[in-house]
Amino acid sequence: MAHNNVNSPLINPLPPVILVITLLLVLVEIIFQIVEVGLLSSFLNEITRNNVIVNYAFFGSLQDWMINNLTFKWSFLFRYLTFPFIHFNFLQTVIAIVMFLALGKMVCEVYNGFLFLILIISSSFCGAFFYGLLLNDQFPLVGAFPAIYGLIGAYTYLLWISMKFLGARSANAFTLIAVLLSIQIIFKVVFNGSNDWVADLFGFLTGFLFASLIRPKTKS
Repeated sequence: MAHNNVNSPLINPLPPVILVITLLLVLVEIIFQIVEVGLLSSFLNEITRNNVIVNYAFFGSLQDWMINNLTFKWSFLFRYLTFPFIHFNFLQTVIAIVMFLALGKMVCEVYNGFLFLILIISSSFCGAFFYGLLLNDQFPLVGAFPAIYGLIGAYTYLLWISMKFLGARSANAFTLIAVLLSIQIIFKVVFNGSNDWVADLFGFLTGFLFASLIRPKTKS
């Protein structure tokens, strides 16, 4: 009815799980910025970006050690959860937050908060796991991008199914991931960039598989 439209908000509020993750990303970067400009340095000397990367980023060599020794140390395992909240610079953080908010809002409209959180965690974990398993790379893996690519994977699957149902060309659903990965590979070849595209690829595959196996929520 008309009065319902008048009272409805102009902008739909973000789901709590997206707000919490975004606030954590923002908080970590704010701390880095405070330390980098020299504020509060008397008791935050250890919280430099480089120190946090060393202590909380994912390193494939640590995973190799756990697999080779069949020993799983919490001090290594917790890095699967912490690396997505660390970025190499301010710009990378901003890009990650913008992409996460845009894609997260779309995917969270289909999956509820708990399933959304599982999707984020599994995409980050699988991205890091295969990054360490397939590469002998000493470069640390940081950033929310494997999780973001997991959202892209889930969105791609939903779009693919919709296009098939409508009789449209379903291959077009894979345009976004093809463009993004192509750009990353070009940067890797031309500018000798990092191999984090491997983690992003497996984050995408995890999200795609997740969406194909987990039934989305339905409105009552």
